Amino acid sequence: MKKIIITSRMAIWSLSESTPYGHWNRQADNQLLKLNDVDKWVLISISGHDEDLISNEQFKVLQGKGCLDILPLRFDDINGRIFKIILEKYEKRGYDIKKENFVYFSDNDAEAIIEFADRHKEVDTMIIQCHAGISRSSSCAIYIGYISNIPVDVIF
Repeated sequence: MKKIIITSRMAIWSLSESTPYGHWNRQADNQLLKLNDVDKWVLISISGHDEDLISNEQFKVLQGKGCLDILPLRFDDINGRIFKIILEKYEKRGYDIKKENFVYFSDNDAEAIIEFADRHKEVDTMIIQCHAGISRSSSCAIYIGYISNIPVDVIF
């Protein structure tokens, strides 16, 4: 692997839609795939407990753009400042938020990430995405970059 890219859910979802979003699609194509400079790539897609996973139809669109494999993960941002913002957002919407509803990062998640990165050492680019491309995806990217000695590009 030569490069790890961190990005947001919107960038990946716009890239994975068969119907163009216009500006979002151009931004995703230009930033993530650098106008086809990236031939083959893999994706770690992190969703929270209340977010949809990438569908089979979306994966087929991504495959047409060079995506070889996706590791879908489900865990929430549950620590620090980001978690407080999430709780405030839900409370403002009138939800009674209980920590039991949130999905915690597990040993199985860590093992899946390491195995996925090992399996795809020969791929040029790994894209890692979570909702905002700030904390969950960054944590995964920094760890994979550290153990693999790979530079990490941040794209929001």
